[in-house]
Amino acid sequence: MPRLTFASAGVGTFTRLAGELFQTLAGIKILHVPYATARRC
Repeated sequence: MPRLTFASAGVGTFTRLAGELFQTLAGIKILHVPYATARRC
């Protein structure tokens, strides 16, 4: 299980993609936790 976590506004956002790039380049595992800012209708 990953020891590091990071949050973003959701899948496909710049923050999520940057986190995935960092994870790949660093060779580590990070758990993505999407932050729900508002309810989607």
